[in-house]
Amino acid sequence: MLILLLFMLFRLNAQEVYFYGDNGTKIYLETVDSLIMIKFDDEVDNMSAFSTLASLGVDTVINDALIKQRIILRYSSIKFGTKEISKNKGVKYANKSLIYSDGTIQIPNDKVLVQVKDGLDIESVLKKVLPNYDKLKRIGSNKQLYLIELGNGESIKVANELYESGYFEYAQPSFTRLNLTTNPLYTYQWGLNNIGQNGGTSGIDINAPEAWQITQGVNNIKIAVIDQGVDLDL
Repeated sequence: MLILLLFMLFRLNAQEVYFYGDNGTKIYLETVDSLIMIKFDDEVDNMSAFSTLASLGVDTVINDALIKQRIILRYSSIKFGTKEISKNKGVKYANKSLIYSDGTIQIPNDKVLVQVKDGLDIESVLKKVLPNYDKLKRIGSNKQLYLIELGNGESIKVANELYESGYFEYAQPSFTRLNLTTNPLYTYQWGLNNIGQNGGTSGIDINAPEAWQITQGVNNIKIAVIDQGVDLDL
């Protein structure tokens, strides 16, 4: 009974993050200390961004150049938490990675997709429930469909609050999904990216996702894998 109770508590803790999907169904995500994404303000140049990273104790990053002012790195390489990182000048937000039910690593960003209910004016509604946001843009042919850009990376928290307000048909957070592989057995290959699956020790792996962010190989390089012992004296 004690083991069963501990297992249930573990599952509850692992599923503490959720957002509302179709028809208000809660979609749960597992929290993992695997990767972290830092989003810099648009006016921050690369030199200033890497200077900030150096002050945080970061010596290596996954992608060797900023892509749209975002940078992804291994969380264990940072000496501070996400809240402390977000306080740095020029940093818009810092979010840790989550695991979706299909095993995909995804990191929440600063956008929320919403559909306000018919007959309601989006700007009037937002004055009541979300007075502080960066941008609002109508998208698609549906006049009630909008994309909200936040001033921070709390897209999950904000999306949930908007949906629970009752003014929206749906409100869903936007994620940066790391589609690193189409291998259906990828999540079982702990040697590539160990997030503690199957009771393992998180971080004991070859850092494959980080390497794939740098390169996924080129055709003119050939690699031979020798899967047995080698006698160097012969």
